[in-house]
Amino acid sequence: MILDNLAGLQHTGFLEKKLKAVCLAVNHDSDSTSAVTGNILGAYLGIESIPAGWREHVELKDEIISLADDLLIGFEDSDNWWNKYPGW
Repeated sequence: MILDNLAGLQHTGFLEKKLKAVCLAVNHDSDSTSAVTGNILGAYLGIESIPAGWREHVELKDEIISLADDLLIGFEDSDNWWNKYPGW
């Protein structure tokens, strides 16, 4: 499946036609293909590359942005981090 995603991104021109890549993924196989494609494009190109109309309708977008920011920072051995992500 991941190879299909990467092949789809390569086929569509990836950077030049990012919206086409996502639309191809959505209409190709499954929601997981679309999710992987969107994640790759979003991580590589940043949140501003996602059309504002799409960003406005994302469920739990503030939580997703917070988690993405934390992933970028990396693990912090602090009370704040452990309170936010308790890990069982």
